[in-house]
Amino acid sequence: GFLAFCVFTFNVTGGFAFLASHFDSTSDDDAAMHFPVTDADWLHMVEIVHIKLFVGMVVYFVMVSRIISGSVRMIRKWERLRLRRIKHQHIVKTSSQNTLRSMSTTILEGDLAKYIHWRAYFVSRVLSWPVDSPSTFELMCQDLALDAVDPETKERVAAMVEERFSFSAYLALNVERGVRDSIEVHKLTWLAMLCLFGIFAVLCRFAHVNMMTSGTPVCIVLVVGILGMMQWFAWHKQRRISSFDPQPLGPPEGRRPSSYSCSHVVHQQYATELIALRLFQVVLFLLCYVFSRTVLNFNDWRHHFITELMLCSLFALLFATLAHFLPRQVPMFLALMALPPFVDTLNLTVFCDIVRHGPEVLELAHGAPKDSSFERTSRNALARFRDRRDGTFSPPFLDGSESSSEGSDDIAAIRGLIAQLELRLRNVEDGARTDNAAASLPSVPPQLEEGRSELRSPQRTDHAAASSRLAPPQQDSGFREVDGGATSGPLGGKGSGKFSL
Repeated sequence: GFLAFCVFTFNVTGGFAFLASHFDSTSDDDAAMHFPVTDADWLHMVEIVHIKLFVGMVVYFVMVSRIISGSVRMIRKWERLRLRRIKHQHIVKTSSQNTLRSMSTTILEGDLAKYIHWRAYFVSRVLSWPVDSPSTFELMCQDLALDAVDPETKERVAAMVEERFSFSAYLALNVERGVRDSIEVHKLTWLAMLCLFGIFAVLCRFAHVNMMTSGTPVCIVLVVGILGMMQWFAWHKQRRISSFDPQPLGPPEGRRPSSYSCSHVVHQQYATELIALRLFQVVLFLLCYVFSRTVLNFNDWRHHFITELMLCSLFALLFATLAHFLPRQVPMFLALMALPPFVDTLNLTVFCDIVRHGPEVLELAHGAPKDSSFERTSRNALARFRDRRDGTFSPPFLDGSESSSEGSDDIAAIRGLIAQLELRLRNVEDGARTDNAAASLPSVPPQLEEGRSELRSPQRTDHAAASSRLAPPQQDSGFREVDGGATSGPLGGKGSGKFSL
């Protein structure tokens, strides 16, 4: 719409008439650059380019939608594996040795075993930061309000990670950050496109090089090269993780730092995965524009129909191949780039947020889409990253006040509901213990037998009144009747009444 408004304004103010009068298009030399003759021809050419740009943008977003769909499927898969891991831990704690031996071959297989191994690799590398990457460890302790020089800090971090860290949420937030960066066509992308088109214009004007004959093969080679680099990196990283032997408490004390603490400084200082995605965005968008230019080249369709049909068929095959590989390749690349030793400052901020808030971040992110907590967590991470980069970051809880995300209304409401539920459950358990204790008492003294005989007498049929008069007062269990009906206990029992918390 903005481009259309600019074209309209330029046409009304006589801009195209000025171009038609100042650019000579009457040369008979075939090697000369031919321009439109009239202002109407200039307007028609600009509108054709505008529509080609629009079609190229549509094709680009179709490719990005494939990346989004693949990322969503992978995030859901990680969440299912997280729940299966929790179930597996519960089975390990409650089952006997014979049961574990019989179920070990059926539970830890395929994706679940891979997910657990990835998590063990990540946790072990994090616990080795005091030796391998002291600067990263200091930043983590600063973010978590811990003392980096305390000898017990490592054990505290291990306990916090084991209790509160959600590996699936960590992968999901980092993949979401990269995919959201690919959706928006950034200013640097437009600047790179302008530079490339300027180079092509100079080559076409002076070297008589056609963009279709020279630019298209270059774009195809770059796209295939970037995807090949992602595939090679994913294969190499997964192979390294599969050969990793997890150690619960990290590396032994006194060992020399790993080599990656020196060779991966660039990955830790800069988000190199975003740089690769920006380069891929430029090349992919340029390829989409070349495809739209081929499809909407009506003059060549009239004179070279077979050639244009073959080119469009080849482009369709290329985009079908990209649509097949992109949904898995890009999310896997982003997930692996979030693992050590490639943890940059923003990855570290996401990790500390998840460790600080625990499962609450995951519940808000995946269980309440209307609340946009998932996006709010990402925005908080980005804001914290900018504050640290600008030197205005202050560690939380050092001044006695809670952070904004920790004291948010959503988390406070969830904690309040959990506290109320635990209190009411304790009341129900206390009532059950009281009933058991009453059942274990000796026989009723003779003085109370008259009361029992009175209750059994046919003259007294109001059992509700008698029970309300003789029964001890019970604590409120927190359940209330909704549809009416009698009941014999706080959780139901006799009767058909329905209850809710």
